[in-house]
Amino acid sequence: MLPQLIFFETVRAGILISFGVSIMYFVYILYSESIKEFYYGQTNSIETRLARHNSGETPSIKHGAPWKLTGYVNLPSRSEAMKLEKQIKARASRDG
Repeated sequence: MLPQLIFFETVRAGILISFGVSIMYFVYILYSESIKEFYYGQTNSIETRLARHNSGETPSIKHGAPWKLTGYVNLPSRSEAMKLEKQIKARASRDG
């Protein structure tokens, strides 16, 4: 599957200019030293998502802050990222 593209158009000097920006998605793994747990998620901006986790904006995991990024996988679509995140979480819960 190809990366998602967002298209923009602008008019410069009477000329219509179109261009696209590719959006990549990430499945990431965080670790909390304070509670000795991993957290898995998906996003299109790792830096922003990590900052939100560490600021307490994610109620379910705010007790583990500060979270540290331990790894990530870059994927071309959100659906692929969601599928991989689900597989990782299922495996993690099965393996304990």
